Amino acid sequence: MIASLNYPDEVVGAAQLYLGVDFCSEDPSEMEKVYNLLAAQKPDVAVYASDNIENRIGSGEVGAHFWWDGNAMKTRLNDGAPIEFAMPAEGLVGWIDSLVVPTGASNIDNAKLFMDFMSMPENATIQYNYYAHSSPVELVLEDAICTPENAPELFPDVPVVFSQACSPAAQDLVTRVWTQLLQ
Repeated sequence: MIASLNYPDEVVGAAQLYLGVDFCSEDPSEMEKVYNLLAAQKPDVAVYASDNIENRIGSGEVGAHFWWDGNAMKTRLNDGAPIEFAMPAEGLVGWIDSLVVPTGASNIDNAKLFMDFMSMPENATIQYNYYAHSSPVELVLEDAICTPENAPELFPDVPVVFSQACSPAAQDLVTRVWTQLLQ
């Protein structure tokens, strides 16, 4: 048995990438292909859940889990778990954690200074060493704890395709696929 994340944007997005379907497809027939792929996989999915992944993997409850790069790497390195991280040849759906300033913030200039500070390579490297997730900021690799040699999870060797903000019509189709899948 395998397990999957419980986030439609990630699971449906991965299926779209696998099938070559546009992330923001408004074509019901294209999204039916996505649903059919996920429905064919469903009998082998023990659970759709995004929490307690470490426990499911560590206990052997599942043989594989759709999982995030940094979390898998930390479990492998910190806990010594016998994890092999694999990336699909078709590529990965990319994401980036971001720093943002809320609308109406009272200290916008200070927030921008902080964002500039965090975007300096030496500071981004400190944050990267703590958080252990891929960084959109150029790192000081000689100061990085995680390298391609010891943390291949963070250095994809397959295409990374970033999803987009989609129209309400496209998002409705994703929601329909996901709702139908979980019924």
